[in-house]
Amino acid sequence: MTVVLKPGWLYFLRDRDYRTGELGNYVKIGLTNFERPVADRIDDHQTGNPRELYSLHEMKVSAISTVENYLHHQYAPFRVHGEWFEMSDAQIDEAVEKATLLDNLIEGHRDIIELGMEIYNISSNGEIKEAGEDDLRLFDEWLGAKERHVMAKSLTSLYRQRLLRMMGNSRGIDGVVDFQDKLRAASVDKSAIKKNHPLLIKRYSSTKTSVSGVLKAEFTNPTLNALDESLADRIKSEKECKHPGGEPDDYEDSLAPRTPEIEDAHMAFLSSLGDERESKIHLDLAVDRVKAACGQNDGIDGVCMWKRVETETEIIDWKGLLEENPEIVDENMTSEKRIAAFKIKIYRPY
Repeated sequence: MTVVLKPGWLYFLRDRDYRTGELGNYVKIGLTNFERPVADRIDDHQTGNPRELYSLHEMKVSAISTVENYLHHQYAPFRVHGEWFEMSDAQIDEAVEKATLLDNLIEGHRDIIELGMEIYNISSNGEIKEAGEDDLRLFDEWLGAKERHVMAKSLTSLYRQRLLRMMGNSRGIDGVVDFQDKLRAASVDKSAIKKNHPLLIKRYSSTKTSVSGVLKAEFTNPTLNALDESLADRIKSEKECKHPGGEPDDYEDSLAPRTPEIEDAHMAFLSSLGDERESKIHLDLAVDRVKAACGQNDGIDGVCMWKRVETETEIIDWKGLLEENPEIVDENMTSEKRIAAFKIKIYRPY
């Protein structure tokens, strides 16, 4: 989820009893587009609600989806369901301050973000820029942001794998892990058609010209083993100890009971989400700074390569091909398959 400059209103709603005026414990952290007043969103939420909703705070932010998503992850341990959180007035004040700081950070990057978007689809000029002190400092910031994100993601992964290991061969954990019996439907194997019917593919192909290029760092991407071998070993151990099943029938019908140990692991998982999201935002902004520094060049010596060239991409009219060649479709279908999937709740309903 990259930082997208789309303004909007961030709001905090609480409810109170119509008759007694008693305040509820829950707060909704939500968003509305800049053109739509918060009052209209309150009216939407008020419909069918026996308690009165009112705004505690509302603020305009530059990247509404990024800021709202950030707060949802920061306060995940206090999320009750959906966008509703159990929060004190002090926590709300803290959340407003966090949102303000993040909005100021993003607004400070506005010119950089806009420049990166502008030159993204422009061919680079074939020149490599000589790195100055600012470029070398940016290189270190980029690498540091990348390392922090790897560590934050890995901590979340550790707690996720731990919960799946605690689940055993049950179909989820009460209030913590949801079991999903997914059916991967039969579908057209387009790769097989490409391989077996090249002349047919050619009949339905055309080309599209566009500019493309991948930003590549001059550093080797950091690995968890190099950053924290102990953490890497713990994640590996959790994976090796969890139930090996992959299909729904490999699991029992019942839910595993929620224990204090499981609740602690779930809380650790939820608490890790804030750092993971924050580190990703800082990494995205570091990348935006690198792009802006690169400008229209092919790269910066010792920092990055970002060669953008005009290329022709093959476009296949799959809709027309499949509708007009039903016999080819019948010959190249994959089989349906049931898959067991598990989703850890990003809130605490208990």
